[in-house]
Amino acid sequence: MSAARFIEICAREHSAILAGQLDALDRLANEKQLALAAITGAGADDLNAARQAAADSARLLGAAQTGIARARARLAALSRPPSLRTYDAAGTAREISAPPGTLARRA
Repeated sequence: MSAARFIEICAREHSAILAGQLDALDRLANEKQLALAAITGAGADDLNAARQAAADSARLLGAAQTGIARARARLAALSRPPSLRTYDAAGTAREISAPPGTLARRA
């Protein structure tokens, strides 16, 4: 089997990541593993194309993972009550936050 099937699966994986269909990635990973194991008699050009497709997918998946981690951190920061960081004469930082339920937002 040539590397074309593997490259096609990488393209589907790329599309799934961009579309946010993260649930499809598990199935595609299994398909990709089977396609990779079935590659036989592929020339150097086919193997280089497959390697590039895999690298592109890995890079995109890493970027998606970073984005998700940053979004989680931002949501966690937004869920904490507002606080004020002050410094004393010695330069020691201190957080001052309002007791829960005492601040109201006004339009």
